Amino acid sequence: MSDKPYSARRPHCSNKIGTKENPIMLVPESAHRPKLVKHLYPDFIPRKPEDEKKADKTSDGLRTNNGGIDLNKWGSSERNYYLENVINNRFLSHLETKLALKLYSIFTHKGEFYFPGYIFIVRDTPDFSVFSRRFDNYICVLNYHKTEEYHYYFNGLYDLYEDLELLFVEDYHKQLSNALDSLHDFGYITVTDIVEENLDSNRHPKTSVIPKIDTKVVKRKPRLKHIRIGRWMVHTPVWSKLLLQVPSEPSIPQKPKSAKKAEEAADIVKS
Repeated sequence: MSDKPYSARRPHCSNKIGTKENPIMLVPESAHRPKLVKHLYPDFIPRKPEDEKKADKTSDGLRTNNGGIDLNKWGSSERNYYLENVINNRFLSHLETKLALKLYSIFTHKGEFYFPGYIFIVRDTPDFSVFSRRFDNYICVLNYHKTEEYHYYFNGLYDLYEDLELLFVEDYHKQLSNALDSLHDFGYITVTDIVEENLDSNRHPKTSVIPKIDTKVVKRKPRLKHIRIGRWMVHTPVWSKLLLQVPSEPSIPQKPKSAKKAEEAADIVKS
């Protein structure tokens, strides 16, 4: 971690990304988690205050769509509910469950979590020479409030793609990417694509308006992703608050395209 104040750094002038002068900005813990909110019992989600402007504001100043859940706050830091939260989630696919357990083994050592996270290779990468064109000797990342800085060297990158090759069958990269997105949307992990769109200079303009953070703003397929385990999912017993099934949304009758008259359309819908 760097002890040099972020504001004291010289202006960015390199065409490489993830440099000390223009680091990658990590997606915050309180980013929107649509699957988590969708699958929780309604009474577990805090009631929103009358003031709608404060209804979904978290302790780190972000406005999300998490129904008032602040993922920066959790119960007891002494308890570890992560495995129970994974195994008892019937809405995870078998592939997502295996991936969540694999990441758990990567982020834990002798029962202790490494919460800052790692940078993972998520696409087929024959050798690391491909990185030298886009990065310096290491990749610099900052947390949302710019209070913590980490450097990741190439020899320390974790090749998740190669390690899990036998776990996936067809369209390997797409399956892995979708599974990571799903775990992010549930809050088990927080994923940040190592791409130009997530540079500090692009994501945090000098304005009082808090920018929208979204891992899906990038259409191309990133080769590297920063992944960290979710503290809230580790220290909160979510598994007992998950719905047994998600209520189905009512279907809306559609006007048949082949109907020539309004009367015919009504008869077809009724039947």
